[in-house]
Amino acid sequence: MPKTYIHLVRHAQGFHNISKENETIHDPDLTPFGEEQCAALRKNFPYHDKVTHLVASPMRRTLRTCLLGFAPEVEAGKKVVALPEVQELSPLPCDIGSDPSVLARDFDASKVDLSLVKEGWNDKSAGSPWEPTIKGLENRARKARVWLRDLAAQSKDADEVHIVVVSHGGFIHFFTEDWDGMNPSKGMCMSPSAGQIHPPGGWTCSTNVSFAIKGLAGRTQSFGRMSSSIPAEMTRTPVSGRRGPAGGDGVAARYHSRRRSRES
Repeated sequence: MPKTYIHLVRHAQGFHNISKENETIHDPDLTPFGEEQCAALRKNFPYHDKVTHLVASPMRRTLRTCLLGFAPEVEAGKKVVALPEVQELSPLPCDIGSDPSVLARDFDASKVDLSLVKEGWNDKSAGSPWEPTIKGLENRARKARVWLRDLAAQSKDADEVHIVVVSHGGFIHFFTEDWDGMNPSKGMCMSPSAGQIHPPGGWTCSTNVSFAIKGLAGRTQSFGRMSSSIPAEMTRTPVSGRRGPAGGDGVAARYHSRRRSRES
């Protein structure tokens, strides 16, 4: 398996981020300020020349962030693969995605691959596979990690694989098992009766942090934060942390302290 780097990006500002009332908007798009954040991401992201894959949650704000923030890769012919497993947590209207037929109408098939987005991917009702329970979200995060690991393993002849994943602040915590900086006052809460996750918080809009997966497929791997201030060395300095979830997904989490960008 080639050396694999995961570049996690939280989507830029959507209309639902402006006010509590806007959380009733179904699958909101980016604001003009969000588009400016994408331009800044495009300008400042240090690994454009290394990116091999683009992956995004199938929600409008994440797809738009990926298309705009990684326009050089898209213009070079790389498609954005929409991966339902990395969609947002809550069942609020703003966190419910659009039907596949609507996405197919609104996004250019030459730029966005919707083949993994099936009917029902946006059903978060009780009893559905996407219901936002703690157990369900942990399982979804594990599936996402395995899918990305397998994607990297397909590039057998490559020395390095760089996968950009544009997702959501709440889900990224589950994906990385890193809860450093989690701020419950920003909306993350659990329902004691149902064990459900509701509106997320934590990462600021358009934050990106890079990780490296080390080790061979099928064996326990470390998932270490890269220091993006030293892109040439792709330095990883793991510190102690807990192992990944049971189930053998091959990702154990060890992290630097979080480096955050400040949202205007």
